[in-house]
Amino acid sequence: MRFESKLNGSSGTIIASALAFFILTAGASEAHAKIFRTSVTGLPSGLVVQFVGQWSCYLDNRSAILEEEQYTDYEYSIVFGRPQIRLVTRTRYVGQIDKIRQANVNCGIENAVSLNETDFDANYIVWGTDNGLIRVKIDTVHYEVTPDANVQENLSEHVEAKTTALTAGSGTATPTTVTKNQMLFTTWRATYSDSFGFQDIRLPALDFTQPVVNQLGLVTNQSRVKMWITDNDEVCLRVTGDTVCKARSEGGNLSNRNVVVAVGDITIQGTQTSDGNGNEETVTWRFRFNLLGTVFTPAIPSGDYNVIVSADDRDLEEYSQGSGATNPPPSSILPWKSLTVPIVVQ
Repeated sequence: MRFESKLNGSSGTIIASALAFFILTAGASEAHAKIFRTSVTGLPSGLVVQFVGQWSCYLDNRSAILEEEQYTDYEYSIVFGRPQIRLVTRTRYVGQIDKIRQANVNCGIENAVSLNETDFDANYIVWGTDNGLIRVKIDTVHYEVTPDANVQENLSEHVEAKTTALTAGSGTATPTTVTKNQMLFTTWRATYSDSFGFQDIRLPALDFTQPVVNQLGLVTNQSRVKMWITDNDEVCLRVTGDTVCKARSEGGNLSNRNVVVAVGDITIQGTQTSDGNGNEETVTWRFRFNLLGTVFTPAIPSGDYNVIVSADDRDLEEYSQGSGATNPPPSSILPWKSLTVPIVVQ
């Protein structure tokens, strides 16, 4: 059966002893060995990244600790309102493993799918510790490869955490407006994705911001209304600097300065695959901006907003430092790529 690494639990980690079978690195190439070479981008410098793979149903203990190298890439950004392209130095992890085709082995059927020599499941393992125990984060990728053992496979993986979509109601259209109302709620669905699995997605949020000019004369987004889910499964709502929270298990509504969140209607659903947990999580948000306010608690102003749909990747307490690294790895290895959606509140 295929090596399965998407684990249940809040952090997607496993104790090192459970991986003892996969730690031995690949030795010298053998006759008829098929080479799988890989390149992993998206991670910072200084990490220990291990490459484990399974070719079809052929089991062995071959793996490799990938080597870190730097390369230059073009980066596009907006500076003072103008597009800018510059060269930046990035990190990638490279290496290879050899896999032997075992004779007289019939891979058979798994989950109604034929296991054949075009299947290769790779696991990219980042090592570290949590509460004094050795733990890992795992990115699992399935590749379709050639069955010819004499053909080298050149694989690649870009590790990332990002918001992929914001849709209105149960449809697929991106919302453009929020209509203030005393009774009716607005329903949005936000989709978040993490290469390390949806169990590593934390603090999903919607942040209604408006552009302001700071003291340096630069335009920045200032938060007006923000709702998010904490690690303790509480729904929090911040309006003009005031924050209130309520456990999702309590249900009901959460109100703050004429903004109401239907806590009982917020749902969180992670994708499941035949090989374990998937990478995506969908949060259904349900909220209302009241039409009427008072002198002391006015309604949310109408106008143009930028809604920043964000989350965070769950980090290990500390990451192991690679043997060739000159500096220790950062405490956070996967910055979140938020999605910004222009919205008119009316």
